[in-house]
Formats: sequence, structure tokens, C-alpha cells
Amino acid sequence: MKYGKKIFPPCIWLILLNGLVVPAARADDYFDPAFLESRGGHKTQPVDLSVFNSATGQLPGRYRVNVLLNDTPLGIHDIDFTDATLSDGSRALQGCLSVAELKSAGVKTELFPTLTDAQRCADLTVIPAASQRFDFDNQTLHVSIPQLYIANSARGYVPPERWDNGIPALLLNYSFNAYQDSSDSSDEASKFLALQPGVNIGPWRLRNYSTWSSQSGNSDWNNVYNYLQRDILALNSQLTAWDSTTPADIFDSVSFRGVQIASNDQMLPDSLRGYAPAIHGVARTNAQVIIRQNGYVAYQTAVPPGEFEINDMFPTGSNGDYDVTVKEADGSEQHFIVPYASLPLLQREGRAKYSVTAGKYRDSDNQMKDNFAQATLLYGLPWGVTAYGGGQIAGDKYQSAALGLGQNMEMLGAISLDGTWSHARFDDGRSETGQSWRVRYSKGVISTGTNVSIAGYRYASQHYNSLEDALSPDEDFYQYYGKRRNRFEASVNQTLGEDLGTLSLSWVKEDYWQSAQKMASLTVGYNNSWGPVSYAMNYSYNKNTYQRYASERDDDDRYQQNDRLFTFSVSVPFSLFDSRLYASYMLNTRQDRATVNSTTLSGSALRDDNLNWSIQQSHSNEDGDSAGLSTSYKGTYANLNAGYSQSPNAHQVSYGISGGVLAHENGITLSQPITGAAVLVKAPGAAGAKVENQSGIKTDFRGYTVIPNVTPYARYDISLDSASFADNTDVPLNNQTVYPTSNAVVRAAFEPRIGYRVLMTLTRRSGEAVPFGATVSVNHEQDNSQANIVGDKGQAFLSGLPEKGELQVTWGADASASCNATYRLDPTKNLNGIVTANAVCQ
Repeated sequence: MKYGKKIFPPCIWLILLNGLVVPAARADDYFDPAFLESRGGHKTQPVDLSVFNSATGQLPGRYRVNVLLNDTPLGIHDIDFTDATLSDGSRALQGCLSVAELKSAGVKTELFPTLTDAQRCADLTVIPAASQRFDFDNQTLHVSIPQLYIANSARGYVPPERWDNGIPALLLNYSFNAYQDSSDSSDEASKFLALQPGVNIGPWRLRNYSTWSSQSGNSDWNNVYNYLQRDILALNSQLTAWDSTTPADIFDSVSFRGVQIASNDQMLPDSLRGYAPAIHGVARTNAQVIIRQNGYVAYQTAVPPGEFEINDMFPTGSNGDYDVTVKEADGSEQHFIVPYASLPLLQREGRAKYSVTAGKYRDSDNQMKDNFAQATLLYGLPWGVTAYGGGQIAGDKYQSAALGLGQNMEMLGAISLDGTWSHARFDDGRSETGQSWRVRYSKGVISTGTNVSIAGYRYASQHYNSLEDALSPDEDFYQYYGKRRNRFEASVNQTLGEDLGTLSLSWVKEDYWQSAQKMASLTVGYNNSWGPVSYAMNYSYNKNTYQRYASERDDDDRYQQNDRLFTFSVSVPFSLFDSRLYASYMLNTRQDRATVNSTTLSGSALRDDNLNWSIQQSHSNEDGDSAGLSTSYKGTYANLNAGYSQSPNAHQVSYGISGGVLAHENGITLSQPITGAAVLVKAPGAAGAKVENQSGIKTDFRGYTVIPNVTPYARYDISLDSASFADNTDVPLNNQTVYPTSNAVVRAAFEPRIGYRVLMTLTRRSGEAVPFGATVSVNHEQDNSQANIVGDKGQAFLSGLPEKGELQVTWGADASASCNATYRLDPTKNLNGIVTANAVCQ
């Protein structure tokens, strides 16, 4: 068979070459270039491949590689590789890892005093059975070290040395929602704006949270909090100054202005962290969701019909429950209580969790009152026992002490029991002493699919007072209801079996010392699916769940109202023109209210499915027909939402925008809302590059964007979608790894090559082609990292070339022969995005 040029194009010769030189890794194998010099039955120009006759057929030097230690990723690093002889006599490229890098990865370097060699590289031969292997094709360095010489760590553990405090930055997070309700008799408009400006300098975080609300022409600004915060890494804690809230582990959480140092569970590995609750509900129309804490609006947004979940509230802190109001388009309202719930306070053996707080008590009107101090401690003992306790003191006005035990009973679940004793002295001279007892329980049974997330019971004597009761008593509430006597809360999820769905229960109930009135909130839900069709039923019973405010009269009959709500919904997915759509039906009936039947068509659009929309039609047996539509868009610069609904006698319009503004040393970048740690993606010149696995997030016209709300103290990998690059953009290293701390803004810097993709033909002054196998690179003073192999007839493919410039070509043993080629591109000579060009190397 003849191997003529028409049979094997240049790219195939390169593949053959790569495969044939690999055996050089086995001692001193040699590849005879005469095989390439005699092709098609005739002699071609000389081929010099001596530079590849060592190691694995690859050049020593610096490579940017992904480092794995026992298959655990350590991130991407620039590593120097040398051609070394291994213990078995073979040769291979070996990476230079420093002792500090090994130590940060958990290697017990202190066991090996002679680990560092003359070149300041770690000599792995000192560690028994340790080795490394460079996978050149995948640019991955595999390091293997026996587990005996690596410190034990929990799953998800990240060494604190890798945590990144981020870059100096100014940021502003904002959220605005407006709602207009127009009817035949009246017009009502409401607006809500939330602002969270902040400053990051090193480990310090300065934040403010302010809200503005307007109702029928009356507006109000509310400064919710200001705080200055930083991590104390040595203690796995956070120091907070100014405004904050105390932990709710043992005592009720209270707001304060002062100083607090407290353990931060986020610094623990994923496998050791707790959880954060979310707020779930069901809206039957385009509705407003208003969430109050301590008497003021902490969150407000518009939601389309159906189930909703709110999991992005700013941490305002609260003493008590979330009071949730769902205001429907027809003017009706739902009210339900979401209790603050946490698992029993168990700690692993030997772990201590603590908090120390000193400052002034801050009431719901942001007014400063008496000085107080609080300290709490939880400590894990052997046998699955946790002991915890704490104390509070506010001069001679209030003193309290708490003590409790928690026990992991294994098959029987986990339980905690604690008691709190209080003494309060009021301004009228009277003193009260009382006790409060609390028991909490949690259990999950995998075999039966039962999960009791939290069940708690609390009893308080008539003269028991919390810190808030003593320093900011609600006399109107006590006169009408009396103090809380008993409280019970539970949340249960039960899987009924294969194909039988899931049953959930949430129940809160409490009564009072001086009133027969009781508060109760019960929700029962059932969810299942039949093939792609999903359906759900929910029943909610709420009694006296309206919060009392000082401005409302005691005889308001709303306090006596009970509310019962039943909802049935079914959703059917289908495809149309390669788009995923959903058709759904909902039945909604309430006590003494209308029964509503509604149908909804919803879906998503655009390439990233970041535009969501829904169209609704409903019928009420009392109010007639109504219709509505809503849409939301997740964009690079902000999130947008809008909705419209119409009934026989009224119509409603809602709209909103939320986003973030980040000012940094490279300019100003707009983004989606930033409510935690964030990543600034820097890819100068690479406009419109999409960030993988992020809906609606792509680089702006300058090549910058922000990934909001990443998990702090954990590994986070960022990649750009190469399919979204422009024809003149190439990013050789398309993956970055960061480890942000709490509320940090860390930078993930990419190095795009902006220029043309070129098939360059290189010839000598004599007219002969540059030798096959030569290395060609861009002769930049600041960037000489782009290197390619010259193929048949002097052709080489290069990316990111400017319209004119200089190339450097080397060949021969130790790259002893070289020449330079000046080129100028003609962009009109373009075929499928690749420019063809010629240059003379001299």
C-alpha cells in the first residue's frame, strides 16, 4: 500500500507521530524520521524529531495542570516538569511540588525532615510507596501517597489555607417590587425596595440592610441592620460588631447592637453542617407574598399561581415565627405561621460550639434599650451525649440560666431536654420568677420512609419571662392573651411506598395563660406522580394566625377568624417545537369563600431557559371568570419579573427587578442578586461567554460577570462554555477553582486569546518548508505560552493571533535551531472561521 499525501492529510500524520513517539517513555526508544522522509515513494525534506526522543515524548517545562492527590482534586496549578529517571530505570516527566503544597493538601510532611531536595522540590522517594504520574494528554498530575501519611479529614473538608478572603470590592444588592390593584371603587398601590450595600476589604465585611415600603401614598424607610464582620479562622468563628442577632440554639434569638463572637458552622465540611429552612406555600392567582418579622415587613415579592418556595431571604434574625401573608389577586388573603425549627442540639464528641455577646437590646423599631450580655456553650460528650447551657444578664432587670442535655438514641432517634430559669424586675417595681421547659425530638426511619424533622414541646410557668419579655414587654398582647403557656410544633414527612407518593404534615399550636384563645396552624400535603404527570393535594387549617400590632385594635374581629383551605393540582409536561411546556389544573376552595378552578400553561424560552412564563384562566363560582399572565427573566445584569391579572371588577399589575452592582479594581459589573459569597469572572475581551451550569450568566461586553451566592468555605469549579465563544476568542485554560470565605468576592481569572484562528504555512528563505515537527509559538514579550507543532508542508494551526505579529520557530536537539517569521493576515481569506496565511521564517 502506498502512503501518498492524498490518502493521509497533515492532521493524520500528526496523530501517527504522537502515537509513534510515546514508546520513548520506555528507556531510550528511538523513532526513525526516515519513515516520514520517504512518503509516497519519494524523498521529502529532512525531519528532525530529536527533541522528542526523551521522557514521554513531551518537552520538559512549565505546564498548567490539574493536580490530584489520591484522586482528590487539589485544583489547577502551574507546575515545573523535568525529565527524570525513575527507580525502575524508565524515564518520565516529574512535577516539582513544594513541601508547603503537600502540607496544605494534608500530607504529614513533619514526618519526613529530608523531604525537600536541592531544587526546593519535594522528593517523593523519601515517602514510602509515594509516586507521581503525569497524564500529558489530559494535563493531569496524579500524586499517590499512602493514607497513613495523610491527616484524616471529613468528607468535603477544605484546608483553611485555601480559603480566599477575596478582592477589595464595593457591592450593592437590590430588590424592587411594585403592585397595583385597581377596581371599580378604588385604586391601591404598594411598592417595596430592599437595599443591601456593602464593602469588602481583606477579611472584613461591612453590610447594611435597609427597606422602603409605600402603601397608598404613605412611605416608610426602615434601617434593619448594619454590621461589621470577619472570620476568626483559628477558632472556626466569626466576629460581628454593630447590629446582629444572638444564636437561637438555647435562648430565643434577640436583636442587639454590640459585639459578638460565635462559632460558624459554615466553616465545617459539608458532611458536618446543618440546614437552613425555606418557606413553602401555594398561590391560586398572581399573588403577593408578604413576610413579617417582629412587626415589620422583612420580605415581599410577587409569585405566579401554584406552589412557591422562598429560600433567599436576607438574614434579619427573629424571635418567634415568620408571619406569612399571601394576598391573592381577588383581594382575599391567606395567613399561616412558619415556625423557626432546628434539629436537636447534638454535637460530635469533642466539638464545642459557643457564642459570647455583649451590647444593647434592639427592639423591633430599631430602638436601643438596656445593656445585656449572653454566653452559650454546647459540647459533645462520649456516648452520643451533648451538654449545653448558657446565661443572660441585663443588670438588675433580668437574669436567666439554662441547662440541657441531648442524646443520640440511635435506633430511637435523637432527643434533647432543657430548662431555663428567669428572674425579671419591671419598672413598676414588681418581680417575677419562673421556669420554662422544652423537649425536642428528631427521627428518620429509612425502612419506613418516615422523617420527623423536628417535634418540640415547650411549657412556661405564668411568671416566666424571656429577655425580650423583660426589656420590651408587649403589654397590649399580655392583657389580651397573657403570656405563652404551651407550644407544640412538628414536621413529619412519610413516604408511603413505591408509586404511592409522599405525605407531609406541619403543625404548630400554642395557648396562653390569661385567654382561652389558641393559635393553631396545620398543613397536610400529599404528592405523587403517574409517569410524567405529577399531582398534589394540600389542606391547611389556620386559627388566629394574624400577628397583633400596636396600631390595631384589640376588638378587631379578624383575630377570631379561622381559615381552611383545600388545594388540588395536577401538572402535565409536553413538548412543542423543542420547548418544554407544562399544562396544569388547580382546584382551590376555602371556608366561607369561593371555589376556584384554574388552568395554567407555562414554559421556558431562550437558549438557557432563563425566561419563564405562564398564562392562567380561572373561574370562581362567586366572582366569575378571571385571567392573568406572568413572566420572569434571569439575565446577566439583573432579574426581571412582571405579571397582570384581570377579573370582572378589577385588574392587578405587578412588576419587579432585582440584581447586584459590584465595583472592583477592573471597573463596575452588574449581576444577578448577590446575597452571599460571589465569584467575579474575569475574561478580558471574551464578551458573551456563558458560564457553565449557571442560568442567564454570561460575560458582559468587557468580558466580566458575577456568579452570585456560591457556597463559602468549599471548593467551587468555574468553567466557560466554549460553544459560546466568538470566532476570534480562544481560552486555553477553561477551568478555575476557588474557595471563598463568607460574603467574599473572589476572582476567577481566565486568559482569553483574542485574535484569529489561522492555518499558517511557514517556509524558509530558500523556499523549503519549515521542518516537520518543529515548534512554533507567538513571539510575545508578555505571553509566549502558545506553542504548536509544525505539520506536513510547514503548516501549523494557531489561535488567538493578532492581525500582524511575529512567530518564533525552533527545532532540533534541545531546540538548537530557530528562526523568526513576520506575518500579516488578510481576514478576507477566511474559510469557516479559519484564516489562511503564509510567512517566511528567517
